[in-house]
Amino acid sequence: MEAIRKRSLSCLSGSGFHKLSYLESGPEHPVPVVCLHGLARNARDFDNLAGALTAAGRRVICADVAGRGESGWLRRPMDYGYPQYLADTAALIARLDCEQVDIVGTSMGGLIGMMLAAQPDNPVRRLVINDVCPVYKQRPLQSARHQMATGRARLSPQPQSPQRHLNPLLKPPRRLRPAQLRTGPTSVYSIRFFVSFIPPSSDCARARESTREHVS
Repeated sequence: MEAIRKRSLSCLSGSGFHKLSYLESGPEHPVPVVCLHGLARNARDFDNLAGALTAAGRRVICADVAGRGESGWLRRPMDYGYPQYLADTAALIARLDCEQVDIVGTSMGGLIGMMLAAQPDNPVRRLVINDVCPVYKQRPLQSARHQMATGRARLSPQPQSPQRHLNPLLKPPRRLRPAQLRTGPTSVYSIRFFVSFIPPSSDCARARESTREHVS
């Protein structure tokens, strides 16, 4: 696999600037592939796909959405939402200096892709989505918030321990790469994301209406 290049840019939210980190691989290509991950995931989910696409001559961009991976955290928890994610993705596409992009979106990343593709004069040429639906119900969101709030486990220091101990917290279980884990003192591992980006239950209905508006 071609070497992965770490990049970043500054994006603006209602409370100031934050870093948006992304991984770039492959040669120059007029239509980059932009990969957007799921709710509690990060750019390293696409390592294998990026390798296959770069081998086929494509330029691949894998972004860490705000609050995940190497990207910065937003100062206000309620800024975590699709308007901000769309603005950040638009800024990323502008950075790529291209007329069109192909988007691959998983779960939340698929929703971001659908919302971008629904905008007038959008740059999306092709959109590939998986593990996604246009509307999320309140109960799964509450379950996701609980999983993320408890997504920290005290582990023994052996290198093979993180995956084995975190598997019960991952729904469904997924293979974690070392780059997807933060290591704290006393052998505490956590997944690289900011817990506060799930909106309170009172905002779920509003979030659903916003999603319907963008994808209808």
